[in-house]
Amino acid sequence: MLKIGLTGNIAAGKTEVKKIFDKLKIKNLCADELSHFLLEKDEKIIENIKKKFKNFDITTNDKIDRKKLGKIIFSDINKKNELEEIIHPQIIKKILYFFEENKNEKYVVIDIPLLFEGNFEYLFDKIILVCASDDVRIERIKKRNGFDEDHIKKIMKSQLNQEYKKTKSNYIIENDNKSLEELEKEIKNLIKKIK
Repeated sequence: MLKIGLTGNIAAGKTEVKKIFDKLKIKNLCADELSHFLLEKDEKIIENIKKKFKNFDITTNDKIDRKKLGKIIFSDINKKNELEEIIHPQIIKKILYFFEENKNEKYVVIDIPLLFEGNFEYLFDKIILVCASDDVRIERIKKRNGFDEDHIKKIMKSQLNQEYKKTKSNYIIENDNKSLEELEKEIKNLIKKIK
């Protein structure tokens, strides 16, 4: 089984690429969705985060509020690291379980935005990076999340530079203004190459 890591900075278009993998019936897992699930359902993680962030307002109706938490971690690298120390080991555990569960597949894809930031390269045989220019990404985030530019730039700054990530990736998908048809065609070609 070939283990493929799919990554890219915020609003590069990974979600669209993941949808294409779904359409092509390629088994895949999204680390962001895992992280959201853990923040909502894993009692131990919720408790650890509440303890670690007890001096901050991070809840709404006693549930962890991802927007509030996001504002804190994108303004303070130490808090970001503390949160990741709690969540990342559980995400790795779930990824390894996913690999085991799907070991008879030709290949599987893990959509993992912080692949390089979290030093997760060792988990994968091949890495696909989805890229888009900063201007395009800023507009996408404004439209999608309604964040102001200052907050968007903090998020972008918290991620490693795209140019650096290109040097560490096996395949690069440039995704500034591609149609879904063009994107699908490119991914089909990429899969042939990987095969």
